[in-house]
Amino acid sequence: MKLFTFLFFFFTIFGFLIGSSYGEISARDWYEKGIELVKLQKYDKAVEAFDKSLNIDPDNETTWYDRGMALHSLGKDDESLRSFDEVLRINPLSLDSLYVKEKIYNANRNYNGIVQTCDKILNITPDDAEIWYKKGMGLYYLRTYKDAVQAFDKALAIKPDDARIWNNQGLAFLDLGDYSKAIAAFDKALQIKPDYSEVIIRLKFAEQRYADMKFNS
Repeated sequence: MKLFTFLFFFFTIFGFLIGSSYGEISARDWYEKGIELVKLQKYDKAVEAFDKSLNIDPDNETTWYDRGMALHSLGKDDESLRSFDEVLRINPLSLDSLYVKEKIYNANRNYNGIVQTCDKILNITPDDAEIWYKKGMGLYYLRTYKDAVQAFDKALAIKPDDARIWNNQGLAFLDLGDYSKAIAAFDKALQIKPDYSEVIIRLKFAEQRYADMKFNS
């Protein structure tokens, strides 16, 4: 396997050098070299090739996108995000870039970044229940519970049979101290998924808090 990888890499670079010897290396040549290096998981070298391509053709959104993905594979998320921002500068409707940005923000628990990116996605595709849900989770972790509830409402209007959304809707109501609505949300989740153990525990907690509130009122 190692021999095959070496030979593949050797002939790829050899062909690149032979082809370029007949004239100036083009942006496309550097881009294709970068793609071959990505296939070999040589991401740092791939980034170098993409950079050379972009020096020639700085407004190529495909090259910026693949550069961002290579950087993401290297764990260089800040640089990766800047590459995706370049894609969006060229093409503000690049959903692929926005989806990757949201995943990176999610992995790094950047909740403001999640919410802002979800808003941009929803401006393009307003009926994406998963993105409404992710926006709601970002708002929840920012402790803006009322806004989170509104985002979950949007998600549930599109996808009412998702127990996961009802569960987190219930959590938001719990944090707002609205125990009756929390109970209703948890009940909905259990109608869809009766063995949802986390929700069973949370429902009992909400019911106890609601009973305590009634007793003390």
